[in-house]
Amino acid sequence: MCLQSIGDHKEVSSLKKFSEWLLCVVNGKLLEPNDGYAEIEILEGLLIKEFTDPIEAIVRVTYPGLLKQHNNADFLKSKAILASNIDSVDKINEYVLSLLPDDEK
Repeated sequence: MCLQSIGDHKEVSSLKKFSEWLLCVVNGKLLEPNDGYAEIEILEGLLIKEFTDPIEAIVRVTYPGLLKQHNNADFLKSKAILASNIDSVDKINEYVLSLLPDDEK
């Protein structure tokens, strides 16, 4: 759906390549066969190379302007952070909630 709304051919091609790569990761198709654990190569453009705190860095890059946009449902729905386990998800959620001025809901 997102690809259909973009007019720039180069951007469409880039998003299509990313979408295909992400589906391969999710479906476990990058390195077959494996025992449930595999190393995957992260696309260069997705790497955050300079940071002190990895959670702060990924939240800052994924949700730029979060403090100004945190009440904007469209802003929040259009972004996502993928994590490999529930502990990482909990840490990221805890960090984001600590930034927000409003009460949790």
